Formats: sequence, structure tokens, C-alpha cells
Amino acid sequence: MTILQLNRIHKAFGVDVLFEDVSFEVGENDKIGLVGVNGAGKTSLFKILTGEMPYESGDIVQSKLTQIGYIEQHACHNSENTVFDEFLGVFAPLVAIEQALAEIHHDIEQKKGDIDQLIKRQDSYNKQYEAAGGFLYKSRVRAMLL
Repeated sequence: MTILQLNRIHKAFGVDVLFEDVSFEVGENDKIGLVGVNGAGKTSLFKILTGEMPYESGDIVQSKLTQIGYIEQHACHNSENTVFDEFLGVFAPLVAIEQALAEIHHDIEQKKGDIDQLIKRQDSYNKQYEAAGGFLYKSRVRAMLL
């Protein structure tokens, strides 16, 4: 099953063409290495894939179940963090849901607010969390690091 497909992606900075007609497909179980000299466009390609950078032309098709993230080469935001913690930063939306669920759980235990509404919010967050791979992301990070 194809989870990501790029067709004829073109990226330029003014008149300087970084890359053109880049096409490839990634299957569900593929392992990929992206190699190139400095300035070849590796980081730009990842920024395009994550939506951080626009591209001039081409098509990107991504499976609904696929989430793309990357860790910058020199992106240690907190030198106290472990490599595992830095990789978890890619999953900030899931961490935010975990925090919201913990707050709701606390409010339910303390009987703060409308319990029925809290349970509805909890159910909604649980569904989002599960759909986004919340129960698997930490084990996937461990597997990537291994």
C-alpha cells in the first residue's frame, strides 16, 4: 500500500532551482534513507512534506493514516532532554491530547464541573488520540531509535 507519493515536485528560490521533477513513492513497510551533499535540498524536501515550505509545482498524495515529521539535525531545544524526548517532540499534538485527558481525569475525580460534559470531552479526546496513533507513537519512536 502506498502511503506517500510525490509527482514532479519543483522547488526554486527565485531563479535558483533547488530541484525539479522529483518523483517517488513510499510503501507502507519501506525504509528510506535520504542522502545528499549540503545544499542539495534534503531539509527543504522534508519541510515541503510537512507543509512548512511551499513548492512551485507538482503533486503530493499522502495516506490519511500517514503523519510526517522530522527532527532537525541540530534541533536540541533543551540540552537536558534525551534523544527519545527530542523525537517525542514530533508528536506534540498527541502529547497535548494526553495532557488534556489528564486534566479531565483530574476534574472528574475531584467532581469539578459538569461530569456529563467532562465525560463527553474525554470520549472525544480518546477517539482523536486513538485515531492519531496515540497508543503506538512511543513504541514507534523507540523502534526508530533502535
